[in-house]
Amino acid sequence: LRFLRQMEPKASDTIRFFDRTEYFCVYQDDALSLARQYYKSLETVKYLEDAESAIASLCISRAMFAHIVRDSLLHRKLRVEVYGKKEERDRDFVLMKTASPGKLGLLHDVVYSAATPMDDSTVCMALKLQTSTNGRMVGVCCVDPTARRISLYEFEDTDRFSHLESLIVQVGAKECLVEKASKESIVSTDMSAVRSILETCNVVCTDRKRTEFQTKDLNQDLNRLLGSSFFPTGFETKLLAQQSLAVVIKYLELLNDESNFGQFKLELLNLSSFMRMDGAAVQALQLMPSGLSATAPVSNLPSLSASSTRRSNLYNSGSLFHLLNRCKTSVGTRKLRRWLQQPLLDITEINRRHDIVEILIDDVFARESLQQLLKSTPDFDRIIRRLHRRSAKLHDCVLLYQFVLRIPMFVDAFESSSSSSS
Repeated sequence: LRFLRQMEPKASDTIRFFDRTEYFCVYQDDALSLARQYYKSLETVKYLEDAESAIASLCISRAMFAHIVRDSLLHRKLRVEVYGKKEERDRDFVLMKTASPGKLGLLHDVVYSAATPMDDSTVCMALKLQTSTNGRMVGVCCVDPTARRISLYEFEDTDRFSHLESLIVQVGAKECLVEKASKESIVSTDMSAVRSILETCNVVCTDRKRTEFQTKDLNQDLNRLLGSSFFPTGFETKLLAQQSLAVVIKYLELLNDESNFGQFKLELLNLSSFMRMDGAAVQALQLMPSGLSATAPVSNLPSLSASSTRRSNLYNSGSLFHLLNRCKTSVGTRKLRRWLQQPLLDITEINRRHDIVEILIDDVFARESLQQLLKSTPDFDRIIRRLHRRSAKLHDCVLLYQFVLRIPMFVDAFESSSSSSS
């Protein structure tokens, strides 16, 4: 109780968990809110009393902890802190893990357990504004840790930041890092407009210090992440995007994980590559599911081992993504989501996709063969991530081995499709 009272006040969008080895505990306001949200009753709340006051306490099983963390980060857009003891004889707790919608960190395997498909990417973005008499320049960096992809954008925008809103919607960012508003009225007004757009797009906004946007060691950091000193043409001119990249690298702590070295890809993109759609257009067209609108009581929740896709379909069956999503793998689901968020404008690339669709429509045997083979295809992004971090288990190796044995079947299906189309 003494430790709890001495802790610094937390933000309203943060949940603090305390690891008790066999179970987890939450206290004070967290205990009351989680009891109402997930247990639909305050009877599970206990009060710890001493001479000063009583503190509300709620004990949570490890399985329920995983469900609450997953729901909090993916759907409710909250932050999570996990406290624990380094050694059993320690009296006080220390902060062991932190996570936010755009930075799952050490809780990634908790959010995406073996039974939970990783149907969406956790994209974290950062932006840097520069205001002058000529207009407003925006530099944006988007990092997808799952695909290990870094995308940079730099463009001129209006006072309504319509181009920025379109970009936020299309990259599907979960969290955006921004510089704390300065004392200058013009910049503060612009940042207020940006924060309003982020709130409209349901993107968590995180303030970072100005010093974190410095690019002093950026080239050295990129050399380690890319495994190369050759950057895309034009990279040196994207100064605002570079500052955004610098703060994302620090925030995600990419350099603290050696498995990231030499694995990332850097790309420079422009807004003309895809059709521009703002949040209102995406909502009106019902392109993407809106997420869980409410949390069901524990008694009505599906089994924790059930597919999260089936759980979310209960609430989002009217979206275009739901109607089109017949993907057999999580990799395909993430690809479809990205394609719907970023409609192509290049007629050559559009025709290439249509040609592939035509082949699969005409060749029923190849289509059905591929569908059956893909059903048992593992999530390579997840397995590769575990292999790089040296946390892969025997089950992951077995899945890879089984897929290798099926490669000749994939080859036969593609060859039969190629011969029939020719």
